[in-house]
This record gives sequence, structure tokens and C-alpha cells, in this order.
Amino acid sequence: MPTKIEHRRHGRRRFCVTLDNRYEFYSWPEDINVKCPNCGSPILFNAVVPDQYVKDEKSGGYLLVPQSVATKIRGRGACTKCSRQFDRISWPEDAHFKFESGGGIVWAWNKEFLQVLRARVIGDRVTERQLCMKNGLFHYFLTRLPKYIVVKRHRAGILRKLDELT
Repeated sequence: MPTKIEHRRHGRRRFCVTLDNRYEFYSWPEDINVKCPNCGSPILFNAVVPDQYVKDEKSGGYLLVPQSVATKIRGRGACTKCSRQFDRISWPEDAHFKFESGGGIVWAWNKEFLQVLRARVIGDRVTERQLCMKNGLFHYFLTRLPKYIVVKRHRAGILRKLDELT
């Protein structure tokens, strides 16, 4: 008697290609709020956004350029208080919007991202979606937030410190 050959059924997920290096795929906005390393006053730093892909001569395609979160960022900035000019910042050490939390350091790139971060911590999905529609990079940052930022037991402390920064 012939045996019946069973075919496995596959869903749509077999066509999904997961991005293995999603935490290495990192970029930053052009306008970053930092503290002056000399006097500590707030400065608007215009960063050079790195290329995310580079041409691969071997395969003819493109390769992902890995970036780190804690890195030196190139760009232009000048302090209006002490008139110091600089072309490089150390991130997140030089961040203007930064504070310690129960699990680690919480920081924001600029004032707009601070509002999006506050909406995520509160759980206000409508405001979060509206702010992320203005800038798609914010949604990218929110998907990579550490868990200690949105955990319920840290919310009150983080909200208090976010309100102090604004």
C-alpha cells in the first residue's frame, strides 16, 4: 500500500525576512540638544547623519553599516555663552536631556523626542502616533527603548524627571 505524502503548510511568515542586525542599524537626527563641555549651557548641535548603507563591490549590492549608540558624533556646534566651537560630541555623555533612572540612563535627542518619549511612558498612544507621523525617525527610536523605561514601577519617577527637563 502506498504511503501518503504529507505536505507541510506554510503561512505568510515564511516570506518575512527578519533584520538580524536591527540594533546595529542606528542613526540619529540632524538637530541634537547637547550641553557645552566647557560651561554647561544648552547648545543646538547640527550633526552629520551617517550613511546607513554602503556599496559592496564584491556582491554588487549594499551592506548595512553598523553604528553604535554610544559614539562620537561629528557635526557643528557653537556655544553662545563661552563662544567655544566644536565639531564632535560624545553621545550620550554630552546630552542635554539626560537623567539617571532605576535601570540606567534615560536620554533624549532633542525637545521633540522628549515629548514622544513622555507620551510613550504615559501610554498615550494617540499623541505618540501623531508625533511619530511628523518624523519617522522617532518611531524607530521608540521601538528600541530599553524595558526599564516603560516598566510600570519606574513610570512615576521617569515622568517626574521628564517634567523637570521640559
